[in-house]
Parts: sequence; structure tokens; C-alpha cells
Amino acid sequence: MQQLYLTGAKFERFGRLIAEDLFINIGRSRNELASLSAETRYLNLINTYPNILKRIQIQHIATFLGIHPQSLSRIRRNISQART
Repeated sequence: MQQLYLTGAKFERFGRLIAEDLFINIGRSRNELASLSAETRYLNLINTYPNILKRIQIQHIATFLGIHPQSLSRIRRNISQART
């Protein structure tokens, strides 16, 4: 990456934009983890990434959301019951 930065200002700017975007996303994730309920975080996740449940195990999703797998199962059950 450093070699690309040395080749021109466009690459340096591109790298900075990527770093800024990552920084903003990390901050947003931390804010959500601290301020939103587990159910809201789960709903945001499945609305943003609708196919994620097909590709990632539930326990990994629970860890990402900062909750226990049992809590995620309860949240999913409650959402399913509310929709019927």
C-alpha cells in the first residue's frame, strides 16, 4: 500500500478515503452496540444484509451483536411470533 501512496496523490487520497470510511463504520458499530437494543441491532443487521443468515452461523451472528446465542434465539422467536 505504501508503494501505491508514493506513486501519486490519487492513490494517497484513495487510501485515506478507505481509512476514513472504515473509521466511520467502526464508530457507528460501537455506537449501535452501546445504544441500541439487541433486537434492534439484529433487525438492522438482517435488513442491511438479508442473506447473512444463510451464510453465517447463528453463534457468530450473536457474537457480532454482543449477545449470547440463547438470547439471539429468543429474539428470533419473538420476531417470528410477532410476524404471525
